[in-house]
Amino acid sequence: MRKLEEQAALEEKERRARETRQMLDRTLKLKMEREAREEQEQLAFDMKILEALLEASRNEAMEQAQRKVRGHRSILKVIIFHVSLTIVKWLQIYRTIVESVKLLSRRHGSNSVVLF
Repeated sequence: MRKLEEQAALEEKERRARETRQMLDRTLKLKMEREAREEQEQLAFDMKILEALLEASRNEAMEQAQRKVRGHRSILKVIIFHVSLTIVKWLQIYRTIVESVKLLSRRHGSNSVVLF
């Protein structure tokens, strides 16, 4: 009889240990699932922040490139203006030379003066 009681007590103890283990396993599983979900949410939040930073960085880079292009356009406008002035001056000099040659030709009676 005592052996049966001891056997029953041992089985009860093992059953309680199994139930405790199962409860601990379920609790651990739920905790891990919750932590995984929280981690996933945190990663999603971090990704949104990184995407916003990347977009801001792209916008800044685009603005810098546009400022650079505007600066280059301004420089090119100045260069073109100066080149145009130089061309006008050279044209004036050329016209003056042509007129001088024509005048000299008339004075000396020569109709065929060759330039260059």
